[in-house]
Amino acid sequence: MKLHILPPSPNSHGCIAVVKHLKLEDKIEIVNAYGKTRTDEFLAINPCHCCPTLEMDGDDGAIWESNAVMRFLCKKFDTEGELYPTDIVKAGRVDMV
Repeated sequence: MKLHILPPSPNSHGCIAVVKHLKLEDKIEIVNAYGKTRTDEFLAINPCHCCPTLEMDGDDGAIWESNAVMRFLCKKFDTEGELYPTDIVKAGRVDMV
């Protein structure tokens, strides 16, 4: 997987923090997308041309918007529920914020 980020963006910082906290640097490559979000290559990944964008492996496509990316990473890799609750009621309360 690749996490396309814009270094000055606070929204990218949250996703980077989740990747680092969960020690996923060996599974997720962090890619500086500054100046590249309007290229044909990036638009093929994310037609909304925004960052952060998590590019999946294979044919799984991509997820963009920071909250969606962080939730996905937590649900996939944080099995203990340290950063995002595994309990659906608690997760719903977090999502309300």
